[in-house]
Amino acid sequence: MNDTSLKKMQKAQPDVVVLFAAFFASGLLLAELIPPGMHTALLVATVCCLILSFIEALGNWRSLIICLSAILSAVFYGNLLAVPAAEYTHLLRLDGSQGQLQGRFKGEFDLSRSGSISFKMIDTSYASEQQKVSLPGTVDCHVKKPPFMPEPEQTYSLHGGFSIGSPGNPPVFRADHIENITSSLSAYSLTGRMQRKLRDGLRSVLPSRHAGIVIGFILGDTSQINNQDRRLFRETGISHLLAVSGQHIMVVIVFLAAILHWLKVPPVSRSIMIAVFLTIYAMTTVGSPSVWRALIMYLCVALVLHIEAYPSPIRPVAIASLVLLVFKPALIFNSAFQLSFTAVMSIVYLRGPIEESLKKIYCPALLARYLGVSLAANIGTLPMTAYIFGTVSTAAILVNPLIIWSFSYILPVAFFTAVLSIFWPSASIIIAPGLSLVLDGILLLLEKFQTIPGQFFYVGNIPGVFIALVYACFLFLLGRYNRMQMQTSERKNSTRPETVEPSAKLPCQEAIPDKIPDKNISFSGPKAQPDVSKPGIPAAPKQHNPFRHGPTLAAMDEMLCECRRKPLKNLEQHEATLLPLNILSIDSQNIYHLMIDLDRPSFAAEPERLLQSHIFLMALCGNEILNRISEHLDPPPAPGEIRIGQPVKDRYLATAVLAEMILHSSILTRSKSDDFMLIISRGQTVFFRARRQLERILDNLDFPESVEQHFQLRQDMLAWCHEFIEYDIRSRQLQNTRIRPEQ
Repeated sequence: MNDTSLKKMQKAQPDVVVLFAAFFASGLLLAELIPPGMHTALLVATVCCLILSFIEALGNWRSLIICLSAILSAVFYGNLLAVPAAEYTHLLRLDGSQGQLQGRFKGEFDLSRSGSISFKMIDTSYASEQQKVSLPGTVDCHVKKPPFMPEPEQTYSLHGGFSIGSPGNPPVFRADHIENITSSLSAYSLTGRMQRKLRDGLRSVLPSRHAGIVIGFILGDTSQINNQDRRLFRETGISHLLAVSGQHIMVVIVFLAAILHWLKVPPVSRSIMIAVFLTIYAMTTVGSPSVWRALIMYLCVALVLHIEAYPSPIRPVAIASLVLLVFKPALIFNSAFQLSFTAVMSIVYLRGPIEESLKKIYCPALLARYLGVSLAANIGTLPMTAYIFGTVSTAAILVNPLIIWSFSYILPVAFFTAVLSIFWPSASIIIAPGLSLVLDGILLLLEKFQTIPGQFFYVGNIPGVFIALVYACFLFLLGRYNRMQMQTSERKNSTRPETVEPSAKLPCQEAIPDKIPDKNISFSGPKAQPDVSKPGIPAAPKQHNPFRHGPTLAAMDEMLCECRRKPLKNLEQHEATLLPLNILSIDSQNIYHLMIDLDRPSFAAEPERLLQSHIFLMALCGNEILNRISEHLDPPPAPGEIRIGQPVKDRYLATAVLAEMILHSSILTRSKSDDFMLIISRGQTVFFRARRQLERILDNLDFPESVEQHFQLRQDMLAWCHEFIEYDIRSRQLQNTRIRPEQ
């Protein structure tokens, strides 16, 4: 890594989407402090700030004005959609009356030392002996010693009486009884009928206790769970598993992707079909913000992969939050919304430091990665949970890693059982006992953890300022950690010129010198003169690999990032499949379709596409090598053992470079068999041809001949890739036979 790349990393530009989402959320919080009906004045202030941001004479103040305009736009939007409170004279008629209040729980609840809870309800209706009215705005509710704790987005019925205070304050409803009356979707809608059939099918094949838990797992409806199990989940810190979230969406995505991959559905069509199914599934659930967050994040990631946009782990989270808040600004006060996004952000920011810390105490890499995700989510959401619910469960840090892995079995089997219970009830009865047995085991484990003294305690109402300071400390420590990582990387790269050990000379490796003519080229056509309007790619000096020459690699990376792919796969292409797609990984299938779209007319119209197609070809084979080679080496390569000396943005170029380095590194001497070395030797030869062909493309030598050589290389390289994959499959089958000889 050179000094220029380090400076770019240290001076990374802020993401506009992330900043706008942050300012928009801040503006919605401020909107609650402004009385309804002020949207006209706020609109004028927003427009004025936008006009001032175009005045160049303001200099650096323009950035501050733009931020202010973003906040004001959110305040205007929140104030415009705010529901005004009921008139005080109308509320006085309800003072002292007794009746039933129904509404939806909003935000979080406060727990007092006496055991009573206070929370807010919206969309309320009040019925007494004399009248039945709908109340706009919010109602403050107080319940004495409730049998359970209310949950976000659930509908409840309270029995008690109204107490109207001073003007300007919301009405207070004091109840002595609370009941969950969350109903299913409309029975006349498609999703409502689906939800009702799933509920009825699960109740018919599972015991009532297990059916209620499974319905909560797959639909997010916890109304069927008894109070004892509610308390068990809450005190062991796994209540979040009852909210349909990213984990549920991921199980559905993997399951559908495997089926569509087996049916040989193209990647773009596969993503569209998965998105449609996920939307229907999200509508079938109770509509928790976490499921919509996970759905929007999947759509963002799929879109990034297919349009080749620059990936970012934070941008999908920001887009998801922005879409949800624009659709429903009141979600900013929803505890499920807050916890869902806090958990995701915690995983993004805290997983790396926690994983590195676990590795330092000699924790295996796979276990460290698993524990890093679980611990990051638990530690990151711990302050928010204490603030919202006033409770802390220390057992959650131990329980979640033990329980979450079991969901890889519970969720697929629960979905499968629910579907079979509708279409084939007799078959679902056979599967249901296994699911019940696993649930009984989990419940038994949770009961053991529940009995640990002091693992669950109340912390009361913690000030929000204190929680904000805790998260500020998290960000400060993360900034220090990132700075230390960059300084360590800078020291390592200043002491050694390359990050890869010199290639070990293997018996199967040809010793052919790397030789590239030292001249610049520009992709302006096969026989055109050099294009001085656009910088060319500097060729690597003699005796140097272009993949290891910094200027050449950086120039290729820049050109590949600017050379966007076609929006859709060429449906008119009838070229025979060069290798079976069903044996490729999902990412390799995507690369194959990208490469096969680039044909001779594409190269004639845009000569730089030849370089792009060549990198696609090397990346496809390299991706299969990276996914499969560890099974044939003893010991397997450790993460980071071989890395690219200079960072690149184009992920296909990075895959090609890394695969080429692995094929010419000393780790291949760890091979378990001679057959593997023979097939790898042929792979080294074909990759050497690909690299030499890359040098020819960079030198712009005889463009038509380079195109023909590229298509011949396609056939040979994919033929070797097919041979390598089949060898890997046979080896795995043989290994499984040795482990289970009875088969």
